[in-house]
Amino acid sequence: MARPSIILPPNKIHHLQCHDPSSPQLRRHYAARKCLDEFIPTHHPHAGQDISPNRIPPSMKIIVTHLNKNYLTRPTDIKLKSLTMWRLFFRIMFGNLEVQPKMVPLSHHAIYVQSRHDKRMNAICKNQIGKDYANLKCNTTIVQDGVEALLYGAQDLHIRYHGSVDLEDIPMRRAVFDFVGIENVEISQKTAGRSGVASNDNVVVAFSTSITMKKLNKRLASCGGLLRFQHELTAHVLLGGVRDEERMNGTIDPTSTSYNIRCRFGF
Repeated sequence: MARPSIILPPNKIHHLQCHDPSSPQLRRHYAARKCLDEFIPTHHPHAGQDISPNRIPPSMKIIVTHLNKNYLTRPTDIKLKSLTMWRLFFRIMFGNLEVQPKMVPLSHHAIYVQSRHDKRMNAICKNQIGKDYANLKCNTTIVQDGVEALLYGAQDLHIRYHGSVDLEDIPMRRAVFDFVGIENVEISQKTAGRSGVASNDNVVVAFSTSITMKKLNKRLASCGGLLRFQHELTAHVLLGGVRDEERMNGTIDPTSTSYNIRCRFGF
């Protein structure tokens, strides 16, 4: 007989809430969800770091110990286990225990969005500052100097020239923009301040410290948070959508609650 899951499905949660709100399984479910909610914001693996399902991060051990001592205190409560919770998180993030991921750095650390005096004129070359620099009105550079996620949007982005550069190139290009007299604004966590949100030339950026990103991470907590979203999006881009075809070969569970979520974004 299979053991009950730590994270319960919605129909099981509803049944226990109505008939047995003090159920040990339900209390363990709440504790496990709280464990993941507290662990995800603290888990920031470094680029090149090997992650194993058998090596438990110290922060996971601390959170599990705290919940066992302060929440799961009834004699009938089922205690959480650090290794079990870490492997649950590992499955959420990477799919199975056979995968041995190695975290990779961002392909770029700065994104630029430009506006031109003549919007109808396309860029002549692919360089940030090309032969048609005289038509440039403003250049906005979004600095992403860490592994944390950020959210950005720009009005008419599809017709505005944009791309990415390395952090080391920013000072040199800043000097070039200053020399040719083109407005250049850099948006970073420092310029965003306490709110974590900054904007320039109809380009709006929300960093991980913003309320928007915190709410988004919380809404995605049950499926791995923003870190899982980044992983899935990167896999989709690198594999050319192969993962979507693999999902289409799966089966539909009639007992699970369905979700209909639409999201438009640029990458």
